[in-house]
Amino acid sequence: MNIQETIRLFLPKYLSPDAQQNLLDCIKDFPDNIDSRFYTNYLKDKPTVCEILK
Repeated sequence: MNIQETIRLFLPKYLSPDAQQNLLDCIKDFPDNIDSRFYTNYLKDKPTVCEILK
């Protein structure tokens, strides 16, 4: 079983064939298809700028 077949096992079952192919294409293009946004909770417990200035 190749990686694309394995990934299909974990895709949502409600996706249309076109949407499924689009998602697989996006996964295949990763990380070249991302912009510079990354989200994390790393700073969740750190004081914000407003809290520091109080």
